[in-house]
Amino acid sequence: MNNPLDISAYIIELSQKTGEPITNMKLQKLVYYSFAWYAAEKETPLFEEEILAWQYGPVVLSIYRLIKIMEQIQLKKLEKEILRLLMNLQSH
Repeated sequence: MNNPLDISAYIIELSQKTGEPITNMKLQKLVYYSFAWYAAEKETPLFEEEILAWQYGPVVLSIYRLIKIMEQIQLKKLEKEILRLLMNLQSH
């Protein structure tokens, strides 16, 4: 059985290779479409984790949580970079 995080990592890798940006919502939908296509073709689920129906589309919680953590890390890096730039500006 596949892991939805591995599937999302593959989709992210493809988006980076093609230069096509990907949002959390777009990633969730592509994972959902992959799940649906695989289930229709193979008559078995692509992975076992439940896909939830949220207001704006399908959500796999493990992917959602990982993306949110990654966004927080990126924000912290950005905040540090902004502070570093501000400190450099003040020293000149």
